[in-house]
Amino acid sequence: MNEQLADEAAKTLALVASEWFKTARRLARLTQEVAPGRLERERAQLSFAQNRIEISLARLGIRLVTHDGLPFTPELPAEPVNPEDFDTEEGLLVRETLEPTVLFEGRIVARGRVVLGKEG
Repeated sequence: MNEQLADEAAKTLALVASEWFKTARRLARLTQEVAPGRLERERAQLSFAQNRIEISLARLGIRLVTHDGLPFTPELPAEPVNPEDFDTEEGLLVRETLEPTVLFEGRIVARGRVVLGKEG
């Protein structure tokens, strides 16, 4: 496979992986509203699908990296969606990963998007 095609394939797979991640997060939130008898079954199905997709992506050299709970630094491969909420970058944590950082063979092909919050 030529390098240009490989780069395009990596970008496409990164997009698919990121969209899957966001969909899984939305579905996880929805399962909180499901009738109690179905809740565990729906969560188990979601977890199973997520695991299968992540294993398949890993076989292709793709890894999704989340940043939840990490201290925010400029070196973090993710863009904050709410930096204007804070006067300084000191003492900030990633509250939620909206889109994961996508790595292809260890190389960043898509930076993540995160929501920041204050420590404590």
